[in-house]
Amino acid sequence: MFKRSSAVFEIHKTYGRVAFFEKYAARYALWMNPPALSAVNSKLEWRTWAVARRKTIFSRSSESVSSAVLRHLHKFLLEQNVRRILSYRAFRFEVDLEPLPALLPQLEFYAPRANLLPQPHLTVHAWNAPTIRSKLGMLEPAPDAPAFEVGTLECTLLPGLAFDAAGFRLGYGMGFYDRLLERLPGRVLRVGVCSSQMRVQRLPREAHDRAVGWLADEHGVHPIH
Repeated sequence: MFKRSSAVFEIHKTYGRVAFFEKYAARYALWMNPPALSAVNSKLEWRTWAVARRKTIFSRSSESVSSAVLRHLHKFLLEQNVRRILSYRAFRFEVDLEPLPALLPQLEFYAPRANLLPQPHLTVHAWNAPTIRSKLGMLEPAPDAPAFEVGTLECTLLPGLAFDAAGFRLGYGMGFYDRLLERLPGRVLRVGVCSSQMRVQRLPREAHDRAVGWLADEHGVHPIH
């Protein structure tokens, strides 16, 4: 009973975060600069800014940005000679990588599923596993889809609200991808995916935040130095 109540609480908390950002993001204009880095300007303010900016960008150019990113990732994955890749299904103005598995049928693609207990974490499932629509509206593998060990992956593609020059990611604040990055072997390529307009010089960061080693945008796939 306790676990079920905790799960319901986490679902509502997650939904509340997304709803909050989308409700108040409309107050921020596209031209508005990112918040200044200070103790006063928290990740909450950065997320509100990022949601507003990303939504405005993708309402005008989502197809062109996603198509360009797909072209660059197609080339990058072949050049890196990786086979097992964790991708994602786009949610709320993320770069859309849905066509990528069909473009590279010789590779093995996997999809994440968000789980709330015992703490928020992602599990890895075959890309073509049966899917369901989550309470947040995300299309993800069904609960009974077989899971794979993250140690078998060779590359993971991570969406984000924004990324900075050091590869740190801004998400919705539940820590799903940070916990995934902690579990990945060091050899696994970590590639953040976003529009170039969602890249900033520096994001606020905490001890649990984990950086990616590459950033993919409409201009290419760039190593983090």
